[in-house]
Amino acid sequence: MEVLQVKKYNALQEIKYDKACHEWDSAKGGFPQAAFYFFSTSFGTFRQTGYVAFGGQKSVWRPTKKEAILAWLS
Repeated sequence: MEVLQVKKYNALQEIKYDKACHEWDSAKGGFPQAAFYFFSTSFGTFRQTGYVAFGGQKSVWRPTKKEAILAWLS
C-alpha cells in the first residue's frame, strides 16, 4: 500500500490513462473510462485535497491520510 496526496495520485494516473488511450484499439472496444483512473468531484473536476491509499487493484480516497489508510485496510 502507498499513500499520496490526491493531486499527486491523479498526476500519476494521468500518465497511465494517456498510455491506455494510445494503446486502445477500436476493434477490441471498451475505450478506457477516466472514472476508473482518477478521483474527481461531483462536478467532474479533479479533487484538489485529500489522500489516496492504493495498491494492486484497489484505491481509496479520504479527506485525511489516516482515514485513507484505515479505509484501505478495511
